Amino acid sequence: MRPNVKKNHKQGFTLTETLATVLIMSLVTMAIATGITVVRSTFQKIQDKANGQVLLSTTITNLTDSFGYAKSVQSGHVDNPIYLDETNHWVRIIQTKDGIAKEYYIEVSRSDTRTVLEKSHVELLVSKSAAAGLVNTFTNYRYDFSKGKFTMNGLAIYGKEDVKIGEDGKVTAKEIPKASLSSHIISSVADSLPGETKLEVQ
Repeated sequence: MRPNVKKNHKQGFTLTETLATVLIMSLVTMAIATGITVVRSTFQKIQDKANGQVLLSTTITNLTDSFGYAKSVQSGHVDNPIYLDETNHWVRIIQTKDGIAKEYYIEVSRSDTRTVLEKSHVELLVSKSAAAGLVNTFTNYRYDFSKGKFTMNGLAIYGKEDVKIGEDGKVTAKEIPKASLSSHIISSVADSLPGETKLEVQ
């Protein structure tokens, strides 16, 4: 006689069950991956906007300090005039590919008794804006001699990849700015000093 052997009725999963499980797991994985991408993108946009607001605020503070302590403003320039800053240097605010900069004009006496200005520039804000991939820009600034006020126009913060800045400082934006301010008026202590100084710029 043969021993009584119990038959094992467990057969495992069918092909249909396995394929259904794989399909469901694939859909869940795709949904999670898409969600992570959307969350990351949204977080990056929020972070860029916050960084842009901080950079704009810092830019305004630095410009307010620089313009606010101007001792004299050179006449003859309507847009972007040269002014004498609190350290007795002639300065003009310019746009560079790395952002807004102060262009210093150092007085140099020549042997032919002429006084000329040699230029060098320093970024208004260093390191943090470059590290964050942001650049501060402006359209122009003016000085109203009758009111003693500077007006800075078109202040904006862009991602470096969203803007093209030409050699002449002209800004061409491909995207909307992270932060912007159409104009900002800054009172200056130079209001009683019309600054008739005329210097030759080289």
